Amino acid sequence: MYALEFETKLNSNLIKIEDYQKVANKYAKVIILIDEQNYSNNKFDNFLNMSYDVDKIQNISREELNER
Repeated sequence: MYALEFETKLNSNLIKIEDYQKVANKYAKVIILIDEQNYSNNKFDNFLNMSYDVDKIQNISREELNER
């Protein structure tokens, strides 16, 4: 059995695995542990802690917003 353990900050839905060639096409059981002190069940807090690409944010008018 081969064990691989590392810590990383989750910035997207992709996690890079070092030495991927060693484990390519193998069955793996993945367990994600989250430090509960740094995790909030408050959706608003989680929203504020997310990172955003400001250049991709579109400005919309009040009329467009009301239509949605």
